[in-house]
Amino acid sequence: MHYMAKLGVFERRKISEAVENTGRQPLPCGWVDTNKGDSEKPELRSRLVAKETQRLSTLGKEDASATFAATPPIEGLRLLLSLAMTGRSRDRVLTFIDISRAHLHSELKRRVYIKAPKEDRGCKEDECWLLLKAMYGTRDAAQTWECAYLNYLEEIGFVSGVSTPCIFHHRERDLRGTVHGDDFTICGPEDERHWLSEKMKSWFESMKLGSFSRRF
Repeated sequence: MHYMAKLGVFERRKISEAVENTGRQPLPCGWVDTNKGDSEKPELRSRLVAKETQRLSTLGKEDASATFAATPPIEGLRLLLSLAMTGRSRDRVLTFIDISRAHLHSELKRRVYIKAPKEDRGCKEDECWLLLKAMYGTRDAAQTWECAYLNYLEEIGFVSGVSTPCIFHHRERDLRGTVHGDDFTICGPEDERHWLSEKMKSWFESMKLGSFSRRF
């Protein structure tokens, strides 16, 4: 709850405003608990999820298209591996970047109201949440995240692919990469990789970083 408030995920609004603007009550929400560890070393995670799931057959064409988000072809990763292992430059590094809670970093382009969870003790009975960020469980969360990271990358000189936006290239800095969901794979010189990772740290609240470099 503190993390979502820090990122500005929501604003408290009157339930009557939600009904007036959308013609319905705020959407329900719930907590999804997962154990990313095991029974001996549990690593418990709790995520608040908006319940905006519908069958595609019940959606209009515009809403149905909003659920789509691109994924990179396997050839993109194979190319990065090939460049890292066979390139002329020996300082070329493969970098793996995982953005934690990625969807909460992307701004929604429409009005979505959800019921406030009971853990928001400052919310009154006649209030709900207006989402400002794409909470998990909203239909266009993946597409909104895609638009967010592409805007960031293009601002610093990257060009995305024609066939898929999940492949990108920075010619001047000799950086190439792919992204699948919230997982980035980058190939390029060590100093340029460091430049990009610092940029991404300034964009996103939390990220995990790993790298691989060949040595002869």
